[in-house]
Amino acid sequence: MSTRFVFRVTAPLLGVSLLLLVLGAFTAWYVHTIQQQSTDLISKSIATSNASQSLENELRQLRTNLNEFVITADPVYLGEATRDLENVESLLNTTEALNYLDSGQPKLVDIRRKFTSFTEQFRLVVDLTTQEKQQAVLRLVQTAISKELIPKATEHRVAQQDKLEEMSERSQWIADRVSLTLLLLVTFGAVGGLTAGIAVARKVHQSIIELNIPVHAASGMLNEVVGPLKISTKGNLATIRESLDEMANRVGVTVQRLQDSQKQILRAEHLSALSQMAAGLAHEIRNPLTAMRSIVQMARQQGGGSALDDRDIEVLGLEIERLNELVQTFLDFARPPMLARGRVIVSEIIQRTIQLTKQRAERQEIQIEFDPPPCEIPIQADPQQLQQVLLNLVLNAIDAQPNGGRIGIRMEATSSSLKNTFLAVLVCDEGPGIPLELMENIFDPFFSTKDTGTGIGLAICRRIVEDHGGKLTVENQLQGGAQFTVQLPSNDGTPIRSTSPTKVMV
Repeated sequence: MSTRFVFRVTAPLLGVSLLLLVLGAFTAWYVHTIQQQSTDLISKSIATSNASQSLENELRQLRTNLNEFVITADPVYLGEATRDLENVESLLNTTEALNYLDSGQPKLVDIRRKFTSFTEQFRLVVDLTTQEKQQAVLRLVQTAISKELIPKATEHRVAQQDKLEEMSERSQWIADRVSLTLLLLVTFGAVGGLTAGIAVARKVHQSIIELNIPVHAASGMLNEVVGPLKISTKGNLATIRESLDEMANRVGVTVQRLQDSQKQILRAEHLSALSQMAAGLAHEIRNPLTAMRSIVQMARQQGGGSALDDRDIEVLGLEIERLNELVQTFLDFARPPMLARGRVIVSEIIQRTIQLTKQRAERQEIQIEFDPPPCEIPIQADPQQLQQVLLNLVLNAIDAQPNGGRIGIRMEATSSSLKNTFLAVLVCDEGPGIPLELMENIFDPFFSTKDTGTGIGLAICRRIVEDHGGKLTVENQLQGGAQFTVQLPSNDGTPIRSTSPTKVMV
């Protein structure tokens, strides 16, 4: 075979390959560039939005401390307010740095001007008498903070959140363009390959007959995926070209459908998780906010902050603590702490849990029974997280029996081999049990059967147990009620005698 003939046969393939190589390199560079730009914009928008949120929260904390001083005249709150001023100054500097040459800069300039004016007025309060300080601070709170600084900070935060949404939409637009570019590249490659194949086929007509064999083999495999393909057995260029065209079209359609389905599923999962989290958080935050708003409205109608009595302050404090615990619960679910493993005696943790729930159980006329084993195998676990699991299960059992009942806790040890020992803790109640249709979803995040539940507790418990290498399961008892089983591995060695071998009843 002459060199000239080989060159003429392979020239179309070489040309298409080089062109595809250039297009592929350009596409890779282009995709990397736009993705980097999109990532940078979204990262900056997120940082700016977080800084704006922190600035607004710190201003609200400053207002709270000043209101506490107006009510109590305690100079400690002035000290707290001074530290809040420093924090606001730092957050304002950070926000200004992130908003440099940004559309939100005019709002920050206005906030900076009003904050500087407030700071100067606040410093003049120091030399006044206590009563004069209270009156001056109250005026500052009502004018500078409540009517100027906090509304401006809220406007800036909302603007930054809108900008973040805009950046997210732009990122989605870029992703769509990238998908279109990749689709065009794939289509061009298919068309280019087909053209080169035709050119080669014209030079080596005899090879077309041999090519018919792998075409039939490929069609047989595609039949199972995209449906029947019409493949002619005639060994000529026209029929094989028709077969390859149909195969290319079917593969292109299938690839496009898969890409569209994956995008829709991923987006649906993200939106579902976000909506569940938002709904759960909004539902739980609404109740304490309603109570706090009612107190504030009543105080306004009766003459401002001075109308608040000790009971109102106590309610506000309790509701604020409730909000803090709620937010901490969601943070614990989103960012689980690292395990601090140590040698743990599970019966001791169970007894501490019983003591923590004793008063609540007595109020509902619930009896808690725990019969510790005479000998117990220690395990390697995080005692704090393990107690969190048991405390959550016992509290759920109490909630399941509002009219009184019994909670039974027992321990079982099983061994599958000399080096594989398991310790199981069973928590049983006499409540109504769990409906069978809800059994599969009981450990899902944000799923709750209680009107006031967040649906986070059991999800966190299951994750903690699984992090320890164990398993958390639930089943309904034949005599009624639910039974939760915490199964934990133990390789700690020889069993020890329990420190409290007698039966515990509360």
